[in-house]
Amino acid sequence: HTDSTWKTAGSSSRNIGKIPHKMGGMGGEEVDGRIDNLDGNRRWNSLGIDDSAWVAAATTSPLKSITRWPELSAANLTDPSRVVAKFPAVKITPAGNGAYRVDMGRSFTGFLEASFNGLASGDTVSIKVSDRVGADETYDQQQRYIARGENGEKFTNRFNFFCGRYIHLSGLKIAPTLTDIQALAVSSAAQPAAQFHSSSERYNKFFEVDLYTYQMCNVEGVTTDCPNRERLGYGAESAYMTSWGVGLPSFDSGAFYKKNLRDWSDIQTGNGKIYATAPQTYSSAWGGPLSSSAIFNLAWEHYLAHGDKTVLEDAYETEKKWLDFAFKKTNKADGLPVYGFAAANAGAGFFLGDWLLPRHRQEMGGEAPYYFNLTTLAIANDLFLKTADVLDKTEDAAPYRIRLDALRKGIHKKYYTGNGVYFTGDQVRTTFALHGGVVPPEETAKVLDHLENDLTGKNPFFDIGSFGRYPFFKVLFAHPRFNEIVDSILNKDTCPGYGYFLAKGETTWPESWEIAGDARSHTSYTGISGWFLKVLAGIEPTVEGPGYRVFTLRPQVIKNLDYALAKMLTPYGFISSAWSKNKRDGGVVYTFEIPVGPPARLTLPAKPAQIAEGGKPLAQTVGVKVLEEKDGPVLLELVSGIYRFEVK
Repeated sequence: HTDSTWKTAGSSSRNIGKIPHKMGGMGGEEVDGRIDNLDGNRRWNSLGIDDSAWVAAATTSPLKSITRWPELSAANLTDPSRVVAKFPAVKITPAGNGAYRVDMGRSFTGFLEASFNGLASGDTVSIKVSDRVGADETYDQQQRYIARGENGEKFTNRFNFFCGRYIHLSGLKIAPTLTDIQALAVSSAAQPAAQFHSSSERYNKFFEVDLYTYQMCNVEGVTTDCPNRERLGYGAESAYMTSWGVGLPSFDSGAFYKKNLRDWSDIQTGNGKIYATAPQTYSSAWGGPLSSSAIFNLAWEHYLAHGDKTVLEDAYETEKKWLDFAFKKTNKADGLPVYGFAAANAGAGFFLGDWLLPRHRQEMGGEAPYYFNLTTLAIANDLFLKTADVLDKTEDAAPYRIRLDALRKGIHKKYYTGNGVYFTGDQVRTTFALHGGVVPPEETAKVLDHLENDLTGKNPFFDIGSFGRYPFFKVLFAHPRFNEIVDSILNKDTCPGYGYFLAKGETTWPESWEIAGDARSHTSYTGISGWFLKVLAGIEPTVEGPGYRVFTLRPQVIKNLDYALAKMLTPYGFISSAWSKNKRDGGVVYTFEIPVGPPARLTLPAKPAQIAEGGKPLAQTVGVKVLEEKDGPVLLELVSGIYRFEVK
């Protein structure tokens, strides 16, 4: 509450309000340069302030009549929003009648700093922001500045952020210069904690754009879908692949995701239902199991990356309650769950499959989302059982193990058509079956063969949408047989593909493969940087030593690269992994730095006799132990230190 001991005065900043728009216009900010009390150097927060003209605040007790006090959950337990980059405009184009289009050179989320000359007191400058060249595509991101009437007076946002690349100014009397306009990119993402570099400038750019997109889609403690309009933390897009692929390995984000985990628990309803977005309970629609089960994936991947068992303890009851809700109703025809919704609602937004696949496909209602959601339930149930095992709750989780076994068998019986094909046999259906444990061991080779044939034949691209990335990339990253295929796809400039984004001049990843009329900064396809860290550099935590108490090194050499190197921050310090081809003898040189504490499990594609470390035979190397030797690769254990292996 406030009382009359507080003093107040009108601010120079005013919220324009939510401008109506079909995708949730975010309004903007009006700054009145004529109001002195809070602007610039007006000393409102200094000892010398003259507040004699200020008035007493009204006395109010808004909670006086409340009958049931809310349960509060502290929100700001992670990094604050801050300016992470500043850069000037690159091009200004006159648009007639005192209007100008300013190209900032790249898309960004944040604030604008703009200086104006020649304005009279009361003149109003309209400031609109868009993803595209046209001023009519702003999603109603609008700012206004009311002039004081001084040369060099400056507009700067203080509260309402926006996202875009082009600034549209109108109402000016003197043309601005490039140095008059500056972008202030704002993010609440944690500090970057990983590096990657290779002989491929394309791959280096992919890594840079992936991390930058993640930053630009993180504001006020939420990883959002599109910061220009919805600004919602969808589970499928903003949590699943985004956290595993880029958020956890490339940023010091332990605190952020622990906070995000609690967001998902906080929005759970009494019957176990979880909305599609968190922390905003925007709508029960536009989601489905993949969005609602984000907490399963976040808790497990956080545990692997940081070794913090409390995240599993905090998530356990929420997960259990949601599984009970998700399995509550079953289809009478096949006995499989229908995610708690009647068949009459099957076409609605909460019954989605994958989203924004190539050719702008959207799976809403019907058999494809049914299959998608069933395999998603299997994935979530499996993560819950892994959590129960870590927490020694195997007896409590026993009924869920029986249910998962029945679910997997039911999916296989209903959708396996033979010869490695599930349902339509597309890449999403195939990888969801593999990652969800639906595929019996005796059929796994056939299913992997089918996936490889699809990726190299009929659909030689990532035939996935923004929802399907986590299981898809989990499968591809886990099997070295796909490394050269992924490399081939990433080196194409055609649509769909990451190369297509760069070829079209995108500076952040957009919402759809076609770029089309969708958002140009979006979490739809973030996470590809994980391939560079987890596959090319081969750095991964282990289940037996979460938090990198024990970690694996399995760097993958591919034909198109001469070298690759990566460095990643872990709870024990930095791990570095690098390799380069020895063109003199056709071998490979590997270098590693292992921090003090955890042992590394290193896999090299050679026999011990083919490996030297520091110029000495492997048998004479201190700190290296041979754990396993097969026909091809050898498994070594490394203690803390710096190593240089030469493999013939």
